[in-house]
Amino acid sequence: MMQCFHFIVEPAKNLTAKIKETHKKNKKEKEEPLDEDQLFIVELAKDINRVCQRSEVLEHIWNLDDTWSTLLCRFTILEWGNILERKKVMQSDGWPEMDEAKDFDLYDEQHVQQAKAVILNWVKDVKAQPEQSVWPGEPVVKVLEDLKSAWRWGRVPCLVSALELVMWTLVLQSPEKDNLPQQWLLWKQKTQKIGAIPYVPKPVWDWISDTSVDITLDLDTANPDLLITGDKRMRCGFERKDVPNYHQRFDGWWCATGWKASAPGATTGRWRWASVTGAWVWPKSLPYGRASSR
Repeated sequence: MMQCFHFIVEPAKNLTAKIKETHKKNKKEKEEPLDEDQLFIVELAKDINRVCQRSEVLEHIWNLDDTWSTLLCRFTILEWGNILERKKVMQSDGWPEMDEAKDFDLYDEQHVQQAKAVILNWVKDVKAQPEQSVWPGEPVVKVLEDLKSAWRWGRVPCLVSALELVMWTLVLQSPEKDNLPQQWLLWKQKTQKIGAIPYVPKPVWDWISDTSVDITLDLDTANPDLLITGDKRMRCGFERKDVPNYHQRFDGWWCATGWKASAPGATTGRWRWASVTGAWVWPKSLPYGRASSR
């Protein structure tokens, strides 16, 4: 009995120790003076939190519980300076057209200052709005709550995704807010490289899981371990098939390239589809970009 109790208690003790260690690290980082770019993000989080309802997760940024690296702050500043500049040129509602995986020079001081000026000009309009005057919509609220919980438990390194969602809420000011988290994910996929989203919020993942689209699997790209049926289901086989060694064939990941038709909230194009071990499954799109083929 005591051995069973020890088996239960020890992991809990280790988890508690890790949480305490994380808090000590954050406290130490808080004691270090922030540089100009970090202070800019802190003030930005405070300004948008004041206007947007149910965005209290951002308090962890401006009260320094969540301190970002200088390079992450600079990337965020450059990215949003670019977004707001494009949005200004559009002079209309909707998401601005974005370059795919744009690389910013994080050490270009002139561009950083220009981006800050663009953001500060936008913040003036935000500050003119009454306190807690913008309702982000229930889907965004659920994602913000999920991100807050994930951050507290160490599943996400920082709250940059929460800041982005609130920023988009204020930038778009659209009455149609139900699909904003999904559009945010698609925007991340298009504009940032693989791994840009280390954690997909559960409400967004539920949307991915529930989305139904017609796909056509490319057998010439399927991993040799996969068995694919005519009704578009696939599973891992018991032995590797002898198949032509095409350059585009997946050899590590259990994937196949799929072409999908347009669907609500989704885009057309080339995606990868993965199989769950040991069972026949309908393939689902993965949100991290394309896996490596041969």
